[in-house]
Amino acid sequence: MYNAGKDGGLNTSQHRTSTGTGYRINATAHALEQLGVKPDGRARRDLNHRLPKNGKPLNASQQARARTNQTPLRAADQRPGRPGWTNTGQQALNMHPELRYFGAGSNTVTPVGAAKEIAKAGLDGAAKGALDSFTDVFKKSTNTASKIAKGAGVFGAGLSAYTNYVDAKEEGLSGWSVAGRVAKDTAVDLAVGGAVQAGIIAAATVAIPIPGVGTAVGIVAGIGVNALLNRKGKSGKSVMDRVKGWFR
Repeated sequence: MYNAGKDGGLNTSQHRTSTGTGYRINATAHALEQLGVKPDGRARRDLNHRLPKNGKPLNASQQARARTNQTPLRAADQRPGRPGWTNTGQQALNMHPELRYFGAGSNTVTPVGAAKEIAKAGLDGAAKGALDSFTDVFKKSTNTASKIAKGAGVFGAGLSAYTNYVDAKEEGLSGWSVAGRVAKDTAVDLAVGGAVQAGIIAAATVAIPIPGVGTAVGIVAGIGVNALLNRKGKSGKSVMDRVKGWFR
């Protein structure tokens, strides 16, 4: 997303709607190329607006227009029952889920309003992350970032299961009791870890509205917070150990 957002390739614009004001997410042809998204017919018309047809060469002003022509990805009107994203935008969102939170602070100019948007994005991301932590492992990855995340999720799930197995054995459990404990504790690890990671990424994407930068900061911060949650204290237990204890 960082390369897509260079020179304003990804940006937001304010628009009036029947319920007030909303924001669009717009992209240039270069931004879509960087995102790995193929524009549909409507997007191609937007991107070719006021440009020569039939492959005619472009003059200097037309070349500049070709670089700055944009097509909307996210609609300003987000009322239920309306298409919130264009076809090209939905394709971009499927490949880059963090795009959902890009520009979420565009509807407010006050510190309180911005804080609310950051908190809202964090909670929404946490809820989605808790579910995705289970389902993402089985989904086909579509870009480098998602492949890395999927690989980390598979590795993390395996490591979590092994650690929980060792803990269960050390507590004297055996047979099906071990299997049940491992399954339950690993589910908690995945749900909480995924929620924390996704929530922080979403909040950082809103707080730092530079394509790719806020997401990258959120990834690093999320890893750090998850590490702290799993760090053993003086009692020999971590925060995650105590959370698991609630479900036993």
